Amino acid sequence: MEKNDIFNDLDIRASDLLQANCIIWVEGPSDRLYINKWIQLWSNNEVKEGNNFQFIIYGGDLRSHLQAKDCVINENDLINILNVNRNIIMCIDSDRNPGRIDLNDTKKRLQLEIEKNGGIAWITKGREIENYISPSVFDKLENHQIKPKLKRYEKIENYLSKNSIKMGTKVSFAKQVCQLTEIEDISNHLDLSDKLTLICNKIKEWNNINT
Repeated sequence: MEKNDIFNDLDIRASDLLQANCIIWVEGPSDRLYINKWIQLWSNNEVKEGNNFQFIIYGGDLRSHLQAKDCVINENDLINILNVNRNIIMCIDSDRNPGRIDLNDTKKRLQLEIEKNGGIAWITKGREIENYISPSVFDKLENHQIKPKLKRYEKIENYLSKNSIKMGTKVSFAKQVCQLTEIEDISNHLDLSDKLTLICNKIKEWNNINT
């Protein structure tokens, strides 16, 4: 509150400050935990939340109310996330399953709009963000018992129940997984290493960090 009062006294508005050089939009708090851990590991702690980027949780069901169009007039009555920050990374669960691998129109639209404006729309290669958890991390759970691989489009809740792994809440499970995750666990699993390289390089570019 004291810092805000100082800014107010100096007649400095939020729009005058680049308070975050990048926004990573995620569907929920567990997504933030995973992605933050992966970025820390992949960048060797060179890219940090709070210094180089900030998370915003948007909730998957709200996605249809968002747009990322570089326009003055809002013709569709949608919330333009470019007005929050033009440097955008959005993580989107594909929600694919073996019987449905196509993306819905809203996800396709946002991907095109974000990428057109120089941002990154990260649509998960598996069903959800949890499908990026590598087999080596699952093997560290429950006394290092070797478990079958989580399938690309398998629901995490079904997998954990089938293998008698206690989940608790998504957030508590994410915290447990993140504590066990090391750099070798995120290499060469689906397209995770490629996405992290792209994201870390883009955040460094937006923060003028030499790569």
